[in-house]
Amino acid sequence: MALKIGPHSFQVESATLSGILFDKSWKKFDCTINDGINYSLYVKCEPQLIDGEEWRPTLEFDRFALVAPSWPEIETTSVTEIEGSAFTAFHCSALLKKLAFGKRTGRRFATTLDGTCDRWQLSFKGPVEFEGYIVNGTFRDTEEKLASRLEAHVQLLGLETSESAVKDHVPRKKMRTKLFTPAARMPRR
Repeated sequence: MALKIGPHSFQVESATLSGILFDKSWKKFDCTINDGINYSLYVKCEPQLIDGEEWRPTLEFDRFALVAPSWPEIETTSVTEIEGSAFTAFHCSALLKKLAFGKRTGRRFATTLDGTCDRWQLSFKGPVEFEGYIVNGTFRDTEEKLASRLEAHVQLLGLETSESAVKDHVPRKKMRTKLFTPAARMPRR
C-alpha cells in the first residue's frame, strides 16, 4: 500500500482511524470540538530519500464526523472536504476532497482518499485499521456514565472496554478517560 504525493510514492507504515468523544465542558478549552464523535485519520509512511533529503510523510485529519451507528458500519461511509495537515520534508496544509471506507475485514477497512497538499495531489488506497473510541469526561464521571455517553452515539456491540484512567488535563483539572476497542471476535446479531 502506498501514499502518493505529487510525483512521489511512499510505502505506508501504518494507517489508523479512531474516534474520540469529549465531555461538553471541554468546549471552553477548544471551540473546534464537535458535539458527537470526533474521528481522526492518521497515515504514517516509511522514510525515503528524495533529492538528498529524507522524507517521512505523515497525514493527519482530525475532528471529522462519520454517520455510522456502530463501528463495523463505518464500511459504508464517506466524507468530503476535510481540512488537515501533512508533513513531508516540510509542513503543509492538506485537504481531503474525499475519504471513503469500503469492505471491512476484522478491524481493517478498505479505504480510498483523494486530496491535495499545497500544490500536490494526494492519493491513498489501502487498509486502515480502526483502533476504537476514546471517551473523555470529568474526574467525577463513573465508568457507566462514560459508557452511556458513547452509547448515545454508537452501539457498544462488538466493543471491549478497559478500566478508565484519571489524568491531568490542564492545571488543577483532571479528566477521566475510557478506551473502547473492537473485540477480537464480533458477536452475532
